[in-house]
Amino acid sequence: MSSPNNMTEILSSTLGARYDATGGQPSAAENNSVVLISESERRHRYGIETQGPYGDGITFHGGTWVPGGEYVQKLVVKNVSTRMKKLKYRLPSTRFFSLLYPLEIKLSPGTSQEFEVFFRPVRSDVYNDTIYFQMQEGANSGGFHVPIRAFIPTLQAATPAGIDLGLCPINVTTSKTFMITNTGEVPAPFDWTVPAPFTLSPASGTIPVNSAIEITTTFTPNSAEVFVSSAVCKIGEGVNATKPRPRLEMRLSAVSKYPYIVCSEHEVRASRGQPLSVWVVVLDVGGRRRYFVHTREWHTCVPLPLFTLACNYLRSSSGKSS
Repeated sequence: MSSPNNMTEILSSTLGARYDATGGQPSAAENNSVVLISESERRHRYGIETQGPYGDGITFHGGTWVPGGEYVQKLVVKNVSTRMKKLKYRLPSTRFFSLLYPLEIKLSPGTSQEFEVFFRPVRSDVYNDTIYFQMQEGANSGGFHVPIRAFIPTLQAATPAGIDLGLCPINVTTSKTFMITNTGEVPAPFDWTVPAPFTLSPASGTIPVNSAIEITTTFTPNSAEVFVSSAVCKIGEGVNATKPRPRLEMRLSAVSKYPYIVCSEHEVRASRGQPLSVWVVVLDVGGRRRYFVHTREWHTCVPLPLFTLACNYLRSSSGKSS
């Protein structure tokens, strides 16, 4: 038959908690006394290094576990000093993390020992705990906590800081595209809110993991002025995940103007008696849609002080002005 002391140790290793005969859980004062020191300070002060698969301590990343399963990572404890080290570990305070039965660890300089850390989640949530290592080097030799964590998946997306549509003619739709990218670990629902006269399409949807969706910005002004607005995108509403930025803002800007045209040269002057060939271009600078028929031709100036180029204007639709 097991003695009371052995039974306490067995319950501790099985339940993953510091079990005691009076209450079964550590006191509040003990829990509040947890102070994590940096990995470099731990090596300097105690000569011990603790490494998991992803660096210092143990980390179960979001998307690598689901409630109801059992997951294992190995913690490597290494003596990085020039002296023999003796230490023992205490089991985590919660039942979600556990280790095998605690034994005294003896490490010669440069040697290491591996320990399996078990994680048994019961719900999709963030878990935080520590393993306490007590140095066995005499009275007041101290000890240190090693973090063990489990994170839920991260849900986040990225958009450009802003979209500028430049100069746009009034009563004409100007468009430009950009990408919204899923930079998280789970599918990312999104929903845009955009002030007129800007629109975004599609205005809502879901971005798969490691993917992006093309969004089209359209702008249809009915007056000549400067437009500056903010488009707001809500990310991941209703999804249980860590959301570093659940709300994204993107600046939208444009300047609407009445369409007009200019020639590349205001006037062409030639020396009297000397023929001159000049390249004259009629440009539409008011917008992207062209309402003027313009040709690019070579013209030879006769020996006159000035040469006038005729421009023909053809109205392509009603409601336009020059």
